[in-house]
Amino acid sequence: TMKETKEFMEAVDAAAASENAVFGIGAPYTALSAAVAGAKNLVIAAENCHWEDSGAFTGEISVPMLQEVGVTHCIIGHSERREMFNDTDETVNKKAKRLIDAGITPILCIGETEAQYDAGDSEKVIRDQLTGSLADMCPKCVGNMVIAYEPIW
Repeated sequence: TMKETKEFMEAVDAAAASENAVFGIGAPYTALSAAVAGAKNLVIAAENCHWEDSGAFTGEISVPMLQEVGVTHCIIGHSERREMFNDTDETVNKKAKRLIDAGITPILCIGETEAQYDAGDSEKVIRDQLTGSLADMCPKCVGNMVIAYEPIW
């Protein structure tokens, strides 16, 4: 809720001040404005976006909407999105390109399932996710992204 977000920001933001590290949180769209308003030391990331600026994408959050709220980062490719909403490396790639064009830093999540890990397929799964998610992107663009390894086990 907005109230919880404000309380969280008051409690955590000051503790995030550091010269040696960057700390951030991902917040749902409905709480982003409160999080951005309360952030002095934390990076605020959206939890997802759509690659199209407008259209019939009910429930999706466009990059211009994120810009208007003032977020600097956006999580893409999260395992829950890949599993429950069928996000693919191709759609993650579209999101990454659109975010970079808008000056928002993508936080690309990659990681294997426990079954893939147990089968010894971790390296292939991660390589495939990176190859697909970063397809046709310039090295400078990729260099400005955050890659988050988050195994699903």
